Amino acid sequence: MSATREKDGRPGKPSGKESQPLIIARTPAEEQRLKLERLMRNPDKPAPIPDRPKEWNPRAPPEFVRDVMGSSAGAGSGEFHVYRHLRRREYQRQDFLDKMTEKQKMDLDYLDKVSDNQQAADERTAKRRKKREKLKQKKLMAKKAKQEANNVEVPVNNTPAINPSNLAAKLTTNSVILTSPSCYFDSLANLPCNSTTTCELWLVSAIDTGVNNFDADKNRSNIDTLSPYPTAFSSNTSKKYFLTKLGLQKDYPCPIAAGTDYFRVGSDGSCSTPNCNGILPVGSTARFRYVLINPENKTVVAESLWSNNITLYTLKDLESIDNGFAGRSASMIVITSILCSFLALLLLLLLIMLFYVLCCRKEKQEIQVPGSVRMYDTHNLKEPSPYVNRAYEDEPHRPTATSPIRLKSYTDYDLKKPATEL
Repeated sequence: MSATREKDGRPGKPSGKESQPLIIARTPAEEQRLKLERLMRNPDKPAPIPDRPKEWNPRAPPEFVRDVMGSSAGAGSGEFHVYRHLRRREYQRQDFLDKMTEKQKMDLDYLDKVSDNQQAADERTAKRRKKREKLKQKKLMAKKAKQEANNVEVPVNNTPAINPSNLAAKLTTNSVILTSPSCYFDSLANLPCNSTTTCELWLVSAIDTGVNNFDADKNRSNIDTLSPYPTAFSSNTSKKYFLTKLGLQKDYPCPIAAGTDYFRVGSDGSCSTPNCNGILPVGSTARFRYVLINPENKTVVAESLWSNNITLYTLKDLESIDNGFAGRSASMIVITSILCSFLALLLLLLLIMLFYVLCCRKEKQEIQVPGSVRMYDTHNLKEPSPYVNRAYEDEPHRPTATSPIRLKSYTDYDLKKPATEL
């Protein structure tokens, strides 16, 4: 009995459940906590969630009214309660319609207010975002300016152009002669390279999109390796520009020295080194710019303006050349006619001289000198008998000499014996 009393607190009523202490909620929060604890004692038990109470709706008006009351409605004591009931129902319906109208108006006002608040919040957020972005951009610019304190790019109001001097082949199909960069950068001060003996002069040659590509790359370091010459114009994805080193700034002094008043683009031909002075694509439209580069990190510290578009010559098809007289000038026709006449006259003189030599020349007579010896014969080494020179045997009549020639005969090969005259 005592065990039962200890278990549930009530004598004479045993139970299998444990007794719970009686707790009196003193605040709404404590009451809510007790309810939650009671629900969590058995999580598998579904919690009762009451349905939302339905809104009261008045009875729909009848589609057809059978009992139509006249002007004396409610006059009788038997029908008064019916009239009063119908009147109360009509009042309720009108009150419901008024409340629904008011509720819809409040809902619309609430939605409008929410929309206005959302728009105001978006405007405030956009304003703050813009302020943050501006501050962030300002910090980034300050950081970038600090990082590029030694990489300041100074523009120079000089423009490269075709050399105006009387030079041969100033403009060809793949090369061009430009003005010298002398005096372009001499007026600049406080440059990172800080000396004419260390700053390097380079030429940028670009076609098509190469101008924009170089402008996008000029703030990067190692600018001389971003677009090497062998691949600068090889495909559509190439950067369409290349850099050529002219030398140090001191090599182009101001005033202009002899031999430095021009620079020929493409003098190295089809070269293969990254920064050689290679030829340009045939017939292309090119633009040029002189830049000053810091040799330590290969960054651009000063630059000239871009030149105007310079269109190179295009090779003309031989089939398209007009070889008629319409394409020749009058002076050229006159000179050609005179030269042809002289050539015809020269040929005629040559034929006349050839005919004269072949047909009108007399035969040359052989001149014989009396007493002359035509031929020397080593007769002393031949027959020892009286020797007659055979060179004179064929002559029928030998001319008589004023001083007759005496022939000597040798009886013997012994040269010590005297020879006898014939």
